[in-house]
Amino acid sequence: MRSQSFVLNSRHFLVFILVSYAVVVSPFVGAGLRNYMVLLAAMIGGILFMAFRFSLNRQVIWALLLFSIMTIQSLFQGGTGQFGSVALTFVYAMGYFAIAGLLDIIEDKRAFLMKVMRGVVFAFAILSVVQLLTSLVGLPIPNQIASKGIWSYNSLANEPSQLGRIVGISMLCYLIRS
Repeated sequence: MRSQSFVLNSRHFLVFILVSYAVVVSPFVGAGLRNYMVLLAAMIGGILFMAFRFSLNRQVIWALLLFSIMTIQSLFQGGTGQFGSVALTFVYAMGYFAIAGLLDIIEDKRAFLMKVMRGVVFAFAILSVVQLLTSLVGLPIPNQIASKGIWSYNSLANEPSQLGRIVGISMLCYLIRS
């Protein structure tokens, strides 16, 4: 009898990074509304970028040149205090480069992306209904971050105004790809 074990592959990492960039879950949001799940996903993306040895295409080289200029400028203008912002931007960019590199590995990109987009749209829709129902019956509202009260919930976005953009763009991409 063979034991079934879970093995992480490039698809799992890609789904984690994509979903982390698309949703905001309140336990991972700090006091300054910084999403630490996105930061973790971006750092994992940076590690994957180097671990999988993705190719350095023109975009990566231009981005590294831009980050070099930003670093030099921040050191001359603001000292080391501004260096943290440049480093954070670099980490986020590495996450995006990891997404591009991982998408190159996946063979059935269209089916994979459609499945992820469909899951994101359904997750937003389900949590929106759950937030409305819990509000109507007087229970604590799950994942409430920046809401104005009834009929204005954030679902899996940072605030209600971002909800429409994320779901609208995801749904449009899904419809175009199908």
